[in-house]
Amino acid sequence: YYGHSALLDQITLTEASDLNDYNLSFNRKDGAVEESVINALSYLAINYRSDAAISESNIRILLEYIRQKRALFDADLVIEDLSFTASDKTNTLVEAPRLEGHLILTKPKLTIPLLKRTVAWLKSAIEETGIVVEVQTLEDISDPGAMRDKADILFIEEIIEQPQEVGLYDWLLASSGLRFIYNDAEMKAHCENVRLAVSDKEPFVALKQIERSLYKRKQLLPLFHGKEKVTCSVEVQGVEINKTGYSNFYNLWINKNT
Repeated sequence: YYGHSALLDQITLTEASDLNDYNLSFNRKDGAVEESVINALSYLAINYRSDAAISESNIRILLEYIRQKRALFDADLVIEDLSFTASDKTNTLVEAPRLEGHLILTKPKLTIPLLKRTVAWLKSAIEETGIVVEVQTLEDISDPGAMRDKADILFIEEIIEQPQEVGLYDWLLASSGLRFIYNDAEMKAHCENVRLAVSDKEPFVALKQIERSLYKRKQLLPLFHGKEKVTCSVEVQGVEINKTGYSNFYNLWINKNT
């Protein structure tokens, strides 16, 4: 919305790349880029299908290999959980295990270059083991369960709301990863466990136990902290990115003297 004292009288939204002065863009490669770390988490959700073309044991070995190899992609962004706990792993070389099978990796439509690079790295890392990878697009992000009978692993990035107690509770109830791996009955049972945890005398501790159990059973694997990139022409000043990835234009102004 425009305030009564707004200094701008027009804003144009476009996908065109050949813009003139007074422009800003998001997650583009060229230009002077400002990076902001946001409260977003990319992770893998694992669906152990009975009719998969890859064994459960090979998937588990593969996940451990990816977990150890994450730091080689971006050591500064590797995280261990929804609290954005930084990994203490160093970016040392990891020998790829020799595995076999055909794995189907699904992902939503990605527009952010960092996420596209992450998926390319992930596919390459899996192929290093000898596993054949097929990447399929999750067409409807609101219904990740639509790929439950077709895909073995879901790659996705999601915003984790703050404070972390609220964010963890919301995520455990509604995350795309859990809706991908659980059918309706399993999701209902999981949500009941979450509600019981909330009534515990230490609810956050109880919720963290549920989260850790998902990692221990190798149903989920956290990958990286999210980033948002803003490219501004030199005339555009004052754009801010908050921790949830939203752009704040409250202090935006145009410097016509540059």
